[in-house]
Amino acid sequence: MLDLRILRAAVLPVLLALIVLAFSLENRPGPLRTSFAPDAFQPARVTADVERLARAFPDRRPGSVDDALLAAEVRGRLRRLLPGVPVRRRVIDAATVDGDRRLVTIVAQRPGTSPAGQIVLVAQRDALGHGARAQLTATATLLELARVLGEAAPRRTVTFASVSGGTGGQAGIRDLVARAGRPLDALIEIGDVGGPATGSPAIVPWSNGGGSAPP
Repeated sequence: MLDLRILRAAVLPVLLALIVLAFSLENRPGPLRTSFAPDAFQPARVTADVERLARAFPDRRPGSVDDALLAAEVRGRLRRLLPGVPVRRRVIDAATVDGDRRLVTIVAQRPGTSPAGQIVLVAQRDALGHGARAQLTATATLLELARVLGEAAPRRTVTFASVSGGTGGQAGIRDLVARAGRPLDALIEIGDVGGPATGSPAIVPWSNGGGSAPP
């Protein structure tokens, strides 16, 4: 005679596994899509901008005349690239590598099509060396991104910010973070994107544990 207790003990694990499997099956998520053309961002524009800005504003120590003049240039460019978007200028007094200086922050916020938070793109303007083209690549990249996004309708709000004080104390970006609106999905500081060409991809393994990262 079949023992129902044994039958239940044998069937229940299989039934439980089928329920877990049923809730685990779902369609593969769709790929991320964009309306931008592959060549929407044009590196040649960035390179040309770096050369022009380096000639016009060669000495950009934090709080210097060239630093302030470059801030005015960025403000004017953002107004033209983002028509209808208010471009704000904020002045703060902060400690820098050259002592207490007055630093200028330029902020333009491109509203998104949905209340999905915001992404903040930041570029430091100041540099200690004369010319300092590598440091200017961040500002030129920020302006090119503003050109691209100015012709689009991003879902998230995108804030473009040009700050100073990065060569000592990060005063500009600290003030920006303290005043950034919420919700904030990401704050991305654009670093030096220029450099010598390399013959092979550069891979830097990193581990957040006790062992070494795989190559």
